[in-house]
Amino acid sequence: MGDTNNIIFANNLTYYMNQKGVDRLQLCEALGLKYSTVSEWLSAKKYPRMDKIELLAKYFDVKKSDLIESADQDIGSMIHERRIALDLTLEDVGKAVGVNKSTVSKWESGYISNMRKDKIEKLAKVLQFNPVRLLGINIKTTHLLQPDDELFVKLTMLYHSLNEVGKEKAVERLEELSIVPIYQKSEKEGEENGTT
Repeated sequence: MGDTNNIIFANNLTYYMNQKGVDRLQLCEALGLKYSTVSEWLSAKKYPRMDKIELLAKYFDVKKSDLIESADQDIGSMIHERRIALDLTLEDVGKAVGVNKSTVSKWESGYISNMRKDKIEKLAKVLQFNPVRLLGINIKTTHLLQPDDELFVKLTMLYHSLNEVGKEKAVERLEELSIVPIYQKSEKEGEENGTT
């Protein structure tokens, strides 16, 4: 993987390709790009020139900044904005989650940043969005799994319930499984998911 800007661009490009329903080959044909160039962008090995960013932004009908900037949002602000958008009070949210209104206020201000799994699930339900968002994961950049998939949510919740040593062990186990042929995706599955 490349530097942070390359990674942000790769994630954003993948997101917009998925949104538009195009694969690498289709993108290359539509814009006259080399397949190897697009592959290097998607793997975060290289960063495009500004003229290519402009070309891609026009193709996806987005701003250039949508392709090159991170879309991460502070979790507390996200909770607050969603609560206000749904016309809920601190008390409404607290009652639904099983905490008092001062706890909700502390979540919104960032004073309390670690929530228990059961609270995350309840908060996500009352705010009507995916619980993965409350874990600080930008769904836009999680392009290898589908955020609405129950398995994705389960894996993410389990991973975030682990301490640092547990997280390292979980990654080790996944890496071990990924090299066993019977657990690997076929090339066709990888192409369909944009993971080859």
